[in-house]
Parts: sequence; structure tokens; C-alpha cells
Amino acid sequence: MKKIIKYLIIIFILLMFIPRVNAKNVSIEKVEVDSKSNENISENTSINGLSMIFNVDFFAQNDFVKYKIVMNNPTEKDYFFSKNISNSDYIEYIYEFDDNNEIIEKNKRTTMFFTIKYKKEVPIESLRNAGTFIEKNNISIELENTNNPKTRNIITILILLILLILLIVISKIIIKNKIIVPVLAILLLPIIVLAIEKLEIIFETNIKISPKPVCVRATELKTEKCEAFVQSGNYYCGSIENYGAMMSYGNLGEKGTLAVGDAFDCDVNNDGEYDKDTERFYYLSPEDGDNANNNIVLIYYNNTKAGLPDNKFASRYSNEIEGPNEAYLHLPTTEQWSNPLLFNNFERQIKTRGGHDFINDDGSKIYLPIFTYTNRSSRLVDVKEITYKCLDENSKIKEECSFLYENTNHSSKDNIQEYWTETYLNNNYFPYVIRGDTRKLSSEIMSQNTYVGVRPVIVISKNNILY
Repeated sequence: MKKIIKYLIIIFILLMFIPRVNAKNVSIEKVEVDSKSNENISENTSINGLSMIFNVDFFAQNDFVKYKIVMNNPTEKDYFFSKNISNSDYIEYIYEFDDNNEIIEKNKRTTMFFTIKYKKEVPIESLRNAGTFIEKNNISIELENTNNPKTRNIITILILLILLILLIVISKIIIKNKIIVPVLAILLLPIIVLAIEKLEIIFETNIKISPKPVCVRATELKTEKCEAFVQSGNYYCGSIENYGAMMSYGNLGEKGTLAVGDAFDCDVNNDGEYDKDTERFYYLSPEDGDNANNNIVLIYYNNTKAGLPDNKFASRYSNEIEGPNEAYLHLPTTEQWSNPLLFNNFERQIKTRGGHDFINDDGSKIYLPIFTYTNRSSRLVDVKEITYKCLDENSKIKEECSFLYENTNHSSKDNIQEYWTETYLNNNYFPYVIRGDTRKLSSEIMSQNTYVGVRPVIVISKNNILY
């Protein structure tokens, strides 16, 4: 056993002393961007010896960055690239030389180009949930000495190592000469060193694929003129002093911090534009009011009719306990709001404000349905998302959440009074509504004669907004 351990120690020492030739005089002098598909692509590089680190952020398929790399070889040896670079599922790596000769010539500066391209589109499901796709790659390229053919075959190294081990064993068992072991090691060491002489260039890539954000911060707030009338001595706009004044909704917010009421313009129709007039939303809460949820809810600035802004149209909720099967028809469709990063076709368990999936009606339980917002990229708001930050103990809407009654009769008697939520009371066939005149979370009897507004909320990953 001691002999075996001794042999292993000898072999280990030999291997430790085998140098990896890095030809210190060969160097990367410069790396710079030669061209890129989009000026908005963020990138930076760093050099450490013969290692290069490339950090690139892509936005769309076929985005690319092409780098120009200048290498200096002042030695008396030519080196050539020994292999092609393997591509990943989504990213393509291409290298090429000025003269199509993959040789770093002796006593000369050589220019090569290294292109990183977003070739195959990352599945939208990955981007919708995570917001970004990250790929890290470490590409090792051997620059082989053209005058040393042994460098071209790793098998040569293995054969020599095996031969060394066999000679050591034979010398001990057959020749029984203790002196020959170190002698053989010393004789074979230069041969092994020669066999693995090579340069190695490392391309370390950190690729982040981030689609264009769905929402960006608004640069100005929407306003309405207070033209509401008096009812029971109360001005709908809040006080008599407000009558005739301009009111603004939401806040511009602070960069890097997401607060309730922050105003965003969202490219929901996927036309590449952030329209402040028809694509204004306000951050309301995490999905379902749950802080552990990375998906967030933004509420639209207006009600909709057949998916288009309308502050006068009213719809029934439903004619039975089967979810908002009439109201949802006026939410924007997946064709109207077609941004693929929006969650859609929501399947929702309709619940009461207490979180139950049933209504207590004189001691009997009437169960609420699981409702699917078929072909819709928005849904009605859940009361949990309103109570998250916007209601006081009397169900009154807090002042900082005044955006909830924008485009209601809070500001003008010509606007509709209220709009539906998705949530029922605990013990009645009443879904809650947001009322503009009283600025409260209230309820309406669901009947053939109950018509109120329909206001969409969208659900997206927090990673897909720019805040």
C-alpha cells in the first residue's frame, strides 16, 4: 500500500511541474466594438491577459455586436485557431480574420473579429415570467504552434503519460532499480511539456436578453377639470374649493422605487409606442395583493367598451352566479392588447372579500365559479388588490389613490358613476364596485337593471417594466 501511495505521489509531482505554456509575449492589445445592430444595445468588455469578458444586453432577435480584437505576437512562432466555437440554443458566436487566414503570425499584429448574435428567439413564456433570459458561456480556444504537430492531438499527451507510468512500474518490479524512476521522469518531462505547448484564449460571455419593457414611467400626469355637481351638499370632486380646478392623477415616482399610484405608459398594443393618451396605467399592487408575488397589477386610466376607452358606457356583470360573463366581453382582447409579455386568458377562482369561494345565503353555501377571461389580456380588479394600499378602515379610497376614480363622475356628471370589481360580498349576490361620487368601495345588486363601467387591469412581471 505504501508503494502505491509513493508512485501516486511521484506522478502527482510530475504533473504539477508540467508547465502550461502561455507564451507571455503574445498579448491582446485592444478590443473595441466594430459594429452593432442597435445603438441601444448595452455592452462592455474587459481584458485580463489572454482572457476577455464580454457583457452584452440584447433586446430583439437578430441583435448582434461585432468586436474587433487586435493581438500581438512578437515571438518566432505562428499560432492557429484549433477549433470552431460551439453555439448555444439562442446565441451564435462567430470569429473571423481580416485575411481569412486563421493564423496569428509571428512578429506581427493580427486582427480578428468576434461576433455575438441573438440568433433564435427565447420562448416568450420565459421572458413573460422572468423578464430576462441570462446565458453565461466560457469558450476556450487553443492557439496551436504550427511547428509542433504534437500539439494537435491530446492523445499524444495521454500516451506519454501512460508510458511514463508503465516504465516506473517496470523499473520497480522487473529492473528493481530505484534510481531509474527519477531519471526516467526527468528524461520524459521535456517531451510531455513539448506535447502540450499551446496558447489559450478565453472568451467569457455574459449575455442578457431583455425584451423591450412593456411599461415605462410617465413623464407627465393626466389631468381633469372638476365639473362635478352638488349632491346632498357634497361636491364630488371633494370640496367646493376644487370646483373648476384642474386635478391630476397618480405620481411620476422615484427611479428605482415602485409605489402605489406611480403612472406608467404601457405599450399594450405592441406597436412600439408608449401612448400617454390611450395607454396610461397606474401601479396598484402585487398580483392578488401578495407581496411574495413578482407579478404586478396596473389599472387602466379609463373604462372600456369593446376594448376601447369609454367613460360613459355601462355593462351588466352577469345575470347569474357565474362570474363576470357579460362585463368581461368589453375588456380589450388579446388582438387589441397584443403585447406577448402581458399575461392573458386568466383562469380565476371568483371569491368573496373574505377570500371564500362560496356565498353564505341564509346558512347555505352557494359556490362561486372558476371563470376564464377567454381571449383577454386583461381582467377585472380583485378587491384584495385595492385593499392592499388604497382603502381606509371605512372602505374609503385614500387620497393617494385618487387615480382609481379618474374618468368617473367624481370629476364630471357626464361620466359613469362606478365600475365593476371581480369580487363578491361575503353573504350576498353583490359584486363590489368602485364609486367615483362617494370615492368608496361599494356594492351593487346584480340584476337585469344594474349596469356600471368595465375597467381593465393588466398583469405583468415586475421585470418587464422600466421603473
